[in-house]
Amino acid sequence: LPPGTRTLCSDAHGTWSTVDLAFVSTTLEESVLECRTDDSHGSDHESVILRIDVPVTRSGPNSRPSYRSADWEAYGDAIDEYLQSPTLPDQITSVQELELTIFLLTSNITEALERATPARKPSPHNNKYWWTRELTGLRR
Repeated sequence: LPPGTRTLCSDAHGTWSTVDLAFVSTTLEESVLECRTDDSHGSDHESVILRIDVPVTRSGPNSRPSYRSADWEAYGDAIDEYLQSPTLPDQITSVQELELTIFLLTSNITEALERATPARKPSPHNNKYWWTRELTGLRR
């Protein structure tokens, strides 16, 4: 709202104050279509009307890893293989080497986990984390 916009009328004193405010970032400011007050509802506060034109993007359901279906043996083998590789230094002698080693370890652990863990199929229903394949088999 522009500075000084009156938003509250004191019935007891018949005076106006500015107590209801609307803020946007400088980035979002370019997308503001309308920012005004409205008194058509009869309250002592003016409604603040703020219309913003921003694109709405809908994303599909996120697929998450299915740790129950993970091939933990393949994961362990991938980690063992990496730990035996010459990529890792025998001795860390500087902060830069430590940071690089941490980055490499983290990257390889993440990559091994992603390769060994299939994605779960997104469900349109609420997930029931307690449900297992065994229960599915018993149900049939």
